[in-house]
Amino acid sequence: MKPQEKFHQEVWWTLQKVRLISISTRKGEPLEWVMQAKPIKGMPPIGVRQKALLKIEKFGAIKVISKEVIDNTYGKDFIYTFELIQPKFDELYNEYEEEQKKEFDNQVRALKLFSDMTTPPETQRAEQTQLLKEQNVILKKLAGKESIGNNVISEKVSVVKQDRNKLAFYQETGDIEYKNEVGVVKSGNKDYSLLSLLHSSKNTAFNIEDIKKHCNHLVNKSDHKFKKEKDVDDTIRQIRSKLKLTKGAYFPIVKRGATGKKVWLWIEK
Repeated sequence: MKPQEKFHQEVWWTLQKVRLISISTRKGEPLEWVMQAKPIKGMPPIGVRQKALLKIEKFGAIKVISKEVIDNTYGKDFIYTFELIQPKFDELYNEYEEEQKKEFDNQVRALKLFSDMTTPPETQRAEQTQLLKEQNVILKKLAGKESIGNNVISEKVSVVKQDRNKLAFYQETGDIEYKNEVGVVKSGNKDYSLLSLLHSSKNTAFNIEDIKKHCNHLVNKSDHKFKKEKDVDDTIRQIRSKLKLTKGAYFPIVKRGATGKKVWLWIEK
Protein backbone atom coordinates (compact mmCIF):
# COMPACT_ATOMS: atom_id res chain seq x y z
CA MET A 1 0.00 0.00 0.00
CA LYS A 2 1.28 3.45 -0.91
CA PRO A 3 1.95 5.85 2.02
CA GLN A 4 -0.78 8.26 0.90
CA GLU A 5 -3.31 5.40 0.72
CA LYS A 6 -2.32 4.21 4.18
CA PHE A 7 -2.72 7.70 5.66
CA HIS A 8 -6.06 8.07 3.84
CA GLN A 9 -7.29 4.96 5.68
CA GLU A 10 -6.01 6.34 8.97
CA VAL A 11 -7.88 9.62 8.43
CA TRP A 12 -11.06 7.57 7.78
CA TRP A 13 -10.49 5.64 11.02
CA THR A 14 -10.10 8.96 12.86
CA LEU A 15 -13.24 10.44 11.29
CA GLN A 16 -15.22 7.46 12.58
CA LYS A 17 -13.73 7.87 16.05
CA VAL A 18 -14.62 11.57 16.10
CA ARG A 19 -18.16 10.76 14.97
CA LEU A 20 -18.54 8.12 17.69
CA ILE A 21 -17.35 10.62 20.32
CA SER A 22 -19.90 13.12 18.99
CA ILE A 23 -22.75 10.59 19.09
CA SER A 24 -21.92 9.42 22.62
CA THR A 25 -21.50 12.93 24.09
CA ARG A 26 -24.49 14.73 25.59
CA LYS A 27 -25.74 17.73 23.65
CA GLY A 28 -24.07 20.93 24.83
CA GLU A 29 -21.06 19.20 26.36
CA PRO A 30 -17.59 19.64 24.80
CA LEU A 31 -16.20 16.77 22.75
CA GLU A 32 -13.18 15.13 24.37
CA TRP A 33 -10.80 12.48 23.08
CA VAL A 34 -8.28 10.90 25.46
CA MET A 35 -5.55 9.55 23.18
CA GLN A 36 -3.65 6.87 25.07
CA ALA A 37 -0.01 6.19 24.31
CA LYS A 38 -0.50 2.51 25.27
CA PRO A 39 -0.54 0.40 22.07
CA ILE A 40 -3.99 -1.06 21.34
CA LYS A 41 -4.57 -3.78 18.75
CA GLY A 42 -6.40 -2.52 15.66
CA MET A 43 -5.79 1.14 16.54
CA PRO A 44 -3.26 3.39 14.77
CA PRO A 45 -0.30 4.55 16.92
CA ILE A 46 -0.88 7.73 18.91
CA GLY A 47 1.34 9.80 16.61
CA VAL A 48 -0.72 8.72 13.60
CA ARG A 49 -3.98 9.52 15.42
CA GLN A 50 -2.71 13.00 16.25
CA LYS A 51 -1.63 13.72 12.69
CA ALA A 52 -4.97 12.47 11.33
CA LEU A 53 -6.95 14.59 13.80
CA LEU A 54 -4.95 17.70 12.90
CA LYS A 55 -5.44 16.88 9.21
CA ILE A 56 -9.20 16.87 9.80
CA GLU A 57 -8.85 20.24 11.52
CA LYS A 58 -6.88 21.51 8.52
CA PHE A 59 -9.78 20.41 6.30
CA GLY A 60 -11.97 22.73 8.37
CA ALA A 61 -14.16 19.92 9.77
CA ILE A 62 -13.27 20.37 13.46
CA LYS A 63 -11.76 23.02 15.72
CA VAL A 64 -9.37 21.94 18.48
CA ILE A 65 -10.12 24.03 21.58
CA SER A 66 -7.47 22.69 23.94
CA LYS A 67 -4.82 20.00 24.35
CA GLU A 68 -3.62 18.54 27.65
CA VAL A 69 -0.58 16.27 28.04
CA ILE A 70 -0.34 13.59 30.75
CA ASP A 71 2.70 11.39 31.41
CA ASN A 72 2.16 7.66 31.90
CA THR A 73 4.09 4.39 31.77
CA TYR A 74 3.91 4.14 27.98
CA GLY A 75 4.76 7.76 27.23
CA LYS A 76 2.49 10.79 26.96
CA ASP A 77 -1.30 10.68 26.74
CA PHE A 78 -3.04 13.58 25.01
CA ILE A 79 -6.49 14.90 25.85
CA TYR A 80 -7.99 16.87 22.97
CA THR A 81 -11.09 19.02 23.47
CA PHE A 82 -12.68 20.02 20.19
CA GLU A 83 -15.90 20.89 18.40
CA LEU A 84 -17.35 19.88 15.05
CA ILE A 85 -17.63 22.44 12.28
CA GLN A 86 -20.84 21.75 10.39
CA PRO A 87 -21.74 21.09 7.65
CA LYS A 88 -18.06 20.62 6.74
CA PHE A 89 -17.58 17.62 9.04
CA ASP A 90 -20.55 15.72 7.60
CA GLU A 91 -19.43 16.54 4.06
CA LEU A 92 -15.92 15.23 4.72
CA TYR A 93 -17.23 12.14 6.53
CA ASN A 94 -19.62 11.33 3.67
CA GLU A 95 -16.84 11.76 1.11
CA TYR A 96 -14.59 9.27 2.90
CA GLU A 97 -17.53 6.94 3.61
CA GLU A 98 -18.44 6.77 -0.09
CA GLU A 99 -14.88 5.75 -0.95
CA GLN A 100 -14.97 3.03 1.71
CA LYS A 101 -18.36 1.83 0.47
CA LYS A 102 -16.98 1.38 -3.05
CA GLU A 103 -14.05 -0.62 -1.64
CA PHE A 104 -16.38 -2.67 0.54
CA ASP A 105 -18.76 -3.41 -2.37
CA ASN A 106 -15.90 -4.45 -4.65
CA GLN A 107 -14.59 -6.94 -2.16
CA VAL A 108 -18.04 -8.26 -1.25
CA ARG A 109 -18.65 -8.96 -4.93
CA ALA A 110 -15.34 -10.83 -5.04
CA LEU A 111 -16.29 -12.90 -2.01
CA LYS A 112 -19.75 -13.66 -3.41
CA LEU A 113 -18.17 -15.25 -6.51
CA PHE A 114 -17.74 -18.32 -4.34
CA SER A 115 -20.65 -17.96 -1.92
CA ASP A 116 -23.27 -19.98 -3.84
CA MET A 117 -22.31 -23.30 -2.32
CA THR A 118 -25.22 -25.68 -1.75
CA THR A 119 -23.29 -28.48 -0.07
CA PRO A 120 -23.16 -28.19 3.77
CA PRO A 121 -19.82 -26.66 4.86
CA GLU A 122 -18.83 -29.65 7.01
CA THR A 123 -18.77 -31.95 3.92
CA GLN A 124 -16.82 -29.70 1.61
CA ARG A 125 -13.68 -28.59 3.48
CA ALA A 126 -11.25 -29.74 0.79
CA GLU A 127 -13.21 -27.94 -1.94
CA GLN A 128 -13.61 -24.87 0.28
CA THR A 129 -9.88 -24.65 0.93
CA GLN A 130 -9.19 -24.60 -2.82
CA LEU A 131 -11.90 -21.98 -3.37
CA LEU A 132 -10.41 -19.80 -0.66
CA LYS A 133 -7.02 -19.96 -2.36
CA GLU A 134 -8.58 -18.81 -5.62
CA GLN A 135 -10.55 -16.17 -3.75
CA ASN A 136 -7.39 -14.77 -2.19
CA VAL A 137 -5.94 -14.25 -5.66
CA ILE A 138 -9.06 -12.35 -6.74
CA LEU A 139 -9.05 -10.20 -3.60
CA LYS A 140 -5.42 -9.29 -4.10
CA LYS A 141 -6.15 -8.18 -7.63
CA LEU A 142 -9.21 -6.18 -6.60
CA ALA A 143 -7.99 -4.70 -3.36
CA GLY A 144 -4.22 -4.79 -3.59
CA LYS A 145 -3.94 -3.93 0.06
CA GLU A 146 -4.49 -5.13 3.60
CA SER A 147 -7.02 -3.85 6.12
CA ILE A 148 -6.16 -0.67 8.05
CA GLY A 149 -7.85 -0.20 11.42
CA ASN A 150 -10.41 -2.92 10.55
CA ASN A 151 -12.24 -0.56 8.19
CA VAL A 152 -12.04 -2.71 5.04
CA ILE A 153 -12.09 -6.45 4.45
CA SER A 154 -8.62 -7.94 4.64
CA GLU A 155 -7.18 -9.56 1.52
CA LYS A 156 -5.99 -12.43 3.69
CA VAL A 157 -8.71 -15.07 4.09
CA SER A 158 -7.76 -18.44 5.53
CA VAL A 159 -9.35 -21.40 7.23
CA VAL A 160 -7.85 -21.52 10.72
CA LYS A 161 -8.96 -22.59 14.16
CA GLN A 162 -10.62 -19.58 15.76
CA ASP A 163 -10.50 -18.37 19.35
CA ARG A 164 -13.80 -19.81 20.58
CA ASN A 165 -14.33 -16.82 22.87
CA LYS A 166 -14.44 -14.54 19.84
CA LEU A 167 -17.23 -14.28 17.31
CA ALA A 168 -16.08 -15.66 13.95
CA PHE A 169 -17.83 -14.97 10.64
CA TYR A 170 -16.78 -16.71 7.42
CA GLN A 171 -18.20 -14.46 4.75
CA GLU A 172 -17.42 -16.86 1.93
CA THR A 173 -19.70 -19.61 3.37
CA GLY A 174 -21.91 -17.72 5.84
CA ASP A 175 -20.68 -19.81 8.80
CA ILE A 176 -20.71 -18.15 12.23
CA GLU A 177 -19.05 -19.53 15.36
CA TYR A 178 -19.10 -18.40 18.99
CA LYS A 179 -18.28 -20.30 22.19
CA ASN A 180 -18.40 -23.74 20.55
CA GLU A 181 -21.73 -23.05 18.85
CA VAL A 182 -22.07 -22.77 15.08
CA GLY A 183 -24.71 -21.40 12.75
CA VAL A 184 -25.18 -20.33 9.15
CA VAL A 185 -26.46 -17.09 7.62
CA LYS A 186 -27.34 -16.91 3.94
CA SER A 187 -26.13 -14.35 1.42
CA GLY A 188 -29.00 -12.03 0.48
CA ASN A 189 -30.51 -12.01 3.97
CA LYS A 190 -30.41 -9.24 6.58
CA ASP A 191 -28.31 -11.19 9.07
CA TYR A 192 -25.63 -11.87 6.43
CA SER A 193 -25.51 -8.23 5.26
CA LEU A 194 -25.33 -6.88 8.84
CA LEU A 195 -22.54 -9.27 9.82
CA SER A 196 -20.64 -8.38 6.63
CA LEU A 197 -20.73 -4.68 7.51
CA LEU A 198 -19.86 -5.02 11.21
CA HIS A 199 -17.19 -7.65 10.53
CA SER A 200 -15.44 -5.36 8.05
CA SER A 201 -15.48 -2.42 10.50
CA LYS A 202 -14.99 -3.82 13.99
CA ASN A 203 -15.12 -1.36 16.90
CA THR A 204 -16.94 1.11 14.63
CA ALA A 205 -20.43 2.34 15.50
CA PHE A 206 -23.20 2.44 12.89
CA ASN A 207 -26.65 4.00 13.28
CA ILE A 208 -29.78 2.90 11.41
CA GLU A 209 -29.08 5.27 8.50
CA ASP A 210 -25.56 3.84 8.10
CA ILE A 211 -26.92 0.30 8.15
CA LYS A 212 -29.66 1.08 5.61
CA LYS A 213 -27.07 2.66 3.34
CA HIS A 214 -24.48 -0.13 3.53
CA CYS A 215 -26.66 -3.23 4.00
CA ASN A 216 -29.93 -2.85 2.13
CA HIS A 217 -28.39 -3.25 -1.33
CA LEU A 218 -27.18 -6.70 -0.18
CA VAL A 219 -30.67 -7.81 0.94
CA ASN A 220 -32.58 -9.58 -1.85
CA LYS A 221 -36.21 -9.03 -0.82
CA SER A 222 -37.41 -5.42 -0.62
CA ASP A 223 -39.78 -6.11 2.28
CA HIS A 224 -36.86 -7.60 4.27
CA LYS A 225 -34.63 -4.52 4.07
CA PHE A 226 -33.67 -2.51 7.15
CA LYS A 227 -36.15 0.31 7.77
CA LYS A 228 -36.01 1.14 11.48
CA GLU A 229 -33.95 0.48 14.59
CA LYS A 230 -36.18 -2.44 15.62
CA ASP A 231 -35.17 -4.28 12.44
CA VAL A 232 -31.52 -4.22 13.55
CA ASP A 233 -32.38 -5.41 17.07
CA ASP A 234 -34.53 -8.23 15.65
CA THR A 235 -31.73 -9.28 13.28
CA ILE A 236 -29.20 -9.44 16.12
CA ARG A 237 -31.66 -11.50 18.18
CA GLN A 238 -31.94 -13.87 15.21
CA ILE A 239 -28.15 -14.22 15.04
CA ARG A 240 -27.99 -14.85 18.80
CA SER A 241 -30.69 -17.51 18.44
CA LYS A 242 -28.72 -19.32 15.73
CA LEU A 243 -25.79 -19.45 18.15
CA LYS A 244 -28.07 -20.69 20.96
CA LEU A 245 -27.23 -17.76 23.23
CA THR A 246 -29.38 -17.40 26.34
CA LYS A 247 -31.10 -14.12 27.16
CA GLY A 248 -28.66 -11.73 28.84
CA ALA A 249 -25.55 -13.67 27.76
CA TYR A 250 -22.74 -11.46 26.51
CA PHE A 251 -22.38 -11.10 22.73
CA PRO A 252 -19.68 -9.05 20.95
CA ILE A 253 -22.26 -7.23 18.78
CA VAL A 254 -23.73 -4.59 21.07
CA LYS A 255 -25.91 -1.52 20.86
CA ARG A 256 -25.45 1.85 22.52
CA GLY A 257 -27.70 4.85 22.94
CA ALA A 258 -31.40 5.55 23.48
CA THR A 259 -34.22 4.92 21.03
CA GLY A 260 -33.84 7.18 18.01
CA LYS A 261 -30.10 7.50 18.61
CA LYS A 262 -29.03 3.85 18.76
CA VAL A 263 -25.73 2.67 17.30
CA TRP A 264 -24.46 -0.90 16.92
CA LEU A 265 -20.89 -2.16 16.81
CA TRP A 266 -18.85 -5.37 16.82
CA ILE A 267 -16.49 -5.11 19.79
CA GLU A 268 -13.20 -6.93 19.51
CA LYS A 269 -10.03 -6.18 21.47
